[in-house]
Amino acid sequence: MTHAPSKTPSRLDALCDFTGPRTTRWVVAGVAAGAGLALAALPYVMPALSRSLSGPQPKAWWYLARASGLVAYALLSASMLLGLLLSTRFAKEWPGNASAFALHEQTSLLGLAFGLFHSLVLLGDRHTPFTIAQILLPFGAVYRPFAVGLGQLAVYGMTLVAGTFYVRRHIGRRAWRLIHFGTFAVFALALLHGLGSSSDRTVMVAGIVPALLILFFGTYRTVAHLAGGASPEVQAQ
Repeated sequence: MTHAPSKTPSRLDALCDFTGPRTTRWVVAGVAAGAGLALAALPYVMPALSRSLSGPQPKAWWYLARASGLVAYALLSASMLLGLLLSTRFAKEWPGNASAFALHEQTSLLGLAFGLFHSLVLLGDRHTPFTIAQILLPFGAVYRPFAVGLGQLAVYGMTLVAGTFYVRRHIGRRAWRLIHFGTFAVFALALLHGLGSSSDRTVMVAGIVPALLILFFGTYRTVAHLAGGASPEVQAQ
């Protein structure tokens, strides 16, 4: 006697289903809020930005590169923390496993977007000029080539990991999870890039604090897995 294959989606497939109306409403509300804030701030920002970009020594490019790099690192940190908190009581109680997974995916993609912007905006910097070849080829920059090269490898790694969200059903859960473990290497590269390419103490603190949080929750998940084969929250489901 044969049984028809079960059509019940796997737990991971269920978490990846973001097509419901609730998710759509949140996305639309977020985009509308961001657009509203941008329009409100634009009249105050544009004059100073225009003067900075057109001046003899424009610093706006450097500020944009620095700000976008910090945002990319913050989003990568948030994505990793959300990934580590999945299937734990933290994510289960708030915001819920499905919402946490959705945030995990979206912060990964946003982090990649800001990482790419962080790289490309350097083309406009006249103080430390970069060429397209120096941006694309790791360790080819004239400014701190090793530290910049680590950041370039981190962007390529982020691209690979983020791309697996779209091919997960084709490569299988095992390969998907294996590639996602590479996020730890990507995070380490991004951290070393930030520490090595900047002498600003604020940047160093901003980089180390998320790293300590990720180390703590990563250790927690590892210990929980080794102690019971899986985290208690996963076993209870």
